[in-house]
Amino acid sequence: MPKVSIIIPFFNQGYCLSESIDSALSQNFDDYDIIIVNDGSTDPISNRIFQSISDPKIQKIETENQGLSAARNTAVKRSTAEFILPLDSDDRLHPDYLKKAVQILDEHKEVGIVYPNVELFGEEQGVWQVESYSFPEILTNPQIVASSLYRKSDWEAVGGYKSDMIYGWEDYDFWLSLIELGREVYHIPEVLFYYRQTEGSMAGLDRGKMLYSFEKLYQHHRGLYEKNIKAVFNAAIDGKPHRERITSNEVFELHLPDSNSSGGNVRSQHYKIGAWSRIEFQIAESISERHAIRFDPGSKIGVFDIASIKVFNATNFEEIYKADSPKAFSEIALSGSALALSHDRFLRILNTEYDPYFYLPLEAEKLRDLPIVLEIWIRFKPNLSGLSVQNQIQPTSNQQLVKIRDLEEALRFQKEQETLLKYQEISLREELQNLRNERAVILSEVNNAQASAKSLQAELFALQSEHRKLIQRRDELEKQVDELSS
Repeated sequence: MPKVSIIIPFFNQGYCLSESIDSALSQNFDDYDIIIVNDGSTDPISNRIFQSISDPKIQKIETENQGLSAARNTAVKRSTAEFILPLDSDDRLHPDYLKKAVQILDEHKEVGIVYPNVELFGEEQGVWQVESYSFPEILTNPQIVASSLYRKSDWEAVGGYKSDMIYGWEDYDFWLSLIELGREVYHIPEVLFYYRQTEGSMAGLDRGKMLYSFEKLYQHHRGLYEKNIKAVFNAAIDGKPHRERITSNEVFELHLPDSNSSGGNVRSQHYKIGAWSRIEFQIAESISERHAIRFDPGSKIGVFDIASIKVFNATNFEEIYKADSPKAFSEIALSGSALALSHDRFLRILNTEYDPYFYLPLEAEKLRDLPIVLEIWIRFKPNLSGLSVQNQIQPTSNQQLVKIRDLEEALRFQKEQETLLKYQEISLREELQNLRNERAVILSEVNNAQASAKSLQAELFALQSEHRKLIQRRDELEKQVDELSS
């Protein structure tokens, strides 16, 4: 029976599954196995990759698509290990993760959850300085990462992961269940887990999904929340129900017009570079119809991606305005040093100077005398990866034209390098798979040779036994001949 099972749910992510498995197989700790659940993948390539996986440490399970919670529960049920470590199929582990985390659970029986710091990789990079666990703050702030080590007996005690956490946070809900059991939480303050960032990553929940998820947390852990209701209200008053995870280093400004000035008043929020951030402004005063609402996404040179802009009636959360598609974004007028770049999902803004801004194309009359909430999902990247300058850009000066040409040349060079690296990556992956296949063949031949050796050894023992019997029979016959002769 292994000490630990690393469980990897898997759905249509064959392009990065091998990285996850390699990191799991590279642990500086021997007593573990790996259980991979193919949760009804529909991608033929991903299914072929799954079928090709072969290693003595790995168990494979195939199911119909059930969702992440059910897939994790399926893997934990199969496990015979004492400890469980979840790992998503596109993430990676540090080689020392198991060695250090298992030691904590072995030495501290009161501890039920062990989690480390995290490093982001992929489209966004940087160290995520995960907060140390604190209660009751965790009731409104998910501090514990999904890939944390815990005891299978605790999973059995709480009934596993809840399947109604349909927008994520199933791990957050599970950790609260273990905390309700009285388990302590241990934070290892070093990077032992690598979290992949892509444009499709669940970087955050919108207001509706977040409200649904918090409602489910309350339903599942009503007693925990009611006993600590002051902490919940304090978090609401502070306006920080979900704290920033990376140091804030860019500033988003809202220029709000009023009837007494042409510029209006300015409000600002800090947000982190390189990751999706949800920015919210709550506005109680009425809006003047003299001027449009102006947004300044930041002042640094680089690229701003805006996934959505929404305006809600603060009294009933009725949606007044929404821009989350290329058509809606095309109606937004950019000004200052902001240049529009093409993208099939986001409003992508290239800032070449220091003062990019744009106006919300919303009739002020719709906002008159209404308390409103403005919600913006934004990401800033201080690099040129993945950019495509629109043909429609009209530079306002020769200086801007030179800058655009320089940027386009840098883009062409970077894309060539990215293409070369991609081909090298594909080649290395194919070589790695060939080595795995050769290793599997060699292991099979070794196993066959060992089986043949055992069979030959058994035959040798049988022949030796028969030989001894023949010698004994010969001696008996010679004795009989001697007796007859005399």
